[in-house]
Amino acid sequence: MKFFLYFQSQVQKIKPEQGNKMGQEKDEIQQYKELKDEIKEFLVQMKGLSDEEFQIMNMGKKYKLTFQYKENDLLNDMDNDNIEDLNEYIIEEVTEIQEEEEDEDEEQSQNLEQEEEQDEKVDQVKFITEGKEREKYIERLELHFPDLSKKNINIIDQFIEDNEYQNQKLNALYRNFEKERKELKEKVEEQIMNLFNIRLENLEKNNIKVRSQQEQQRLKEEIEAQKKIFEIKQQKIEAQKEMEKEVEQIQKQRKNQEWEQYHGTIKKQAGAYKQEKILKIREKQEETIKRKVEIQQKKKEEVLKNAPKVQQRQIQSYIKIQENIDKMDLKTYQKQYDQERIKYAVQNYQHIPQVEADFKRVVQDTKAREIRKQTVLDKADKVDMQNYQGFTANQLMKDMRYRLSTALQEAGLNSAKYSNQVLNQLSKPSQNNIY
Repeated sequence: MKFFLYFQSQVQKIKPEQGNKMGQEKDEIQQYKELKDEIKEFLVQMKGLSDEEFQIMNMGKKYKLTFQYKENDLLNDMDNDNIEDLNEYIIEEVTEIQEEEEDEDEEQSQNLEQEEEQDEKVDQVKFITEGKEREKYIERLELHFPDLSKKNINIIDQFIEDNEYQNQKLNALYRNFEKERKELKEKVEEQIMNLFNIRLENLEKNNIKVRSQQEQQRLKEEIEAQKKIFEIKQQKIEAQKEMEKEVEQIQKQRKNQEWEQYHGTIKKQAGAYKQEKILKIREKQEETIKRKVEIQQKKKEEVLKNAPKVQQRQIQSYIKIQENIDKMDLKTYQKQYDQERIKYAVQNYQHIPQVEADFKRVVQDTKAREIRKQTVLDKADKVDMQNYQGFTANQLMKDMRYRLSTALQEAGLNSAKYSNQVLNQLSKPSQNNIY
């Protein structure tokens, strides 16, 4: 029944204003009537569930009583300013209904606990009977019931076990039935709660609409008042802008006049500076021309002074060139002379041997080469001149003394006293240590 408390809290939130209370209470009564009709229709639809019909109808009656009281209370107390009595009554009804339901739930829970205890006892008995051997169990029964035969004892025992199994099955079905009925009850409460929430949301929306309309009207009035204020301020701003424009125009005119005066003075200064610069440039040009003339005259004088030396050098260079030409002519003439001499010797050679061409003789070895092949080399001839009589790096690293000295040198301790003491303690290197 939590939805009654939620409904009561929502009613407190949506209290009508003092001016419009009568009309709003009538609207609420009409909404409650509609909600009551919807609950009735919902309960009629739920009659299709035969097992839970009685419980649903009882719940509907409880809800119906609360709505009837609220409706009568609102009709009788239309002129009252508060609804505190209604809220108190709703709280009392809700607490009573909750107490009744709690009592019912306690009874159901007690019944379920008792049934579970009975089932546990039956299970214990069954466990004991099944845990023993069958023959001993039958012998015990025969001693207690000597009038019954063994066959009848087995039949009775089987009947008792079947009866216990059926009772357990019925208890399980009843527990499932109670669970399903409880779940259905919760579902019905959820549905009714949803209906209440929908109605309350509609009430809130209507109140929000009314408030929004009033707020819109108030905002319109404020906007119109602000518009008037804005128009007045806008007129003042426009007048101020016009004044500022006039002041800016006057300042621009003053600046233009000052600029023209300044520009005229600068032009005059620039003209005077240009004339001075032109005069300086002309003076520099005249000085450069004078310097060039003086330099040319000095060069002429030096040439006249050095003329005999130059002529002597020219003569010497001419002589060298002529000598080189003569040498070249001699070389060419010597080549021609040698060729003619060879031709003349060939022509005038009288003894020409008549021998046929032998190509094998050209390919075969000479006598000196044959003698060299037959010679036997001595040990002196087989000496390797490039053989290095020394030690390699791998051979040196085999010596402990050398390895220790290299390690001390890499660490920067080769000049310390400690390194000298250590090296002196080690044995001196020998040929056996290296190889």
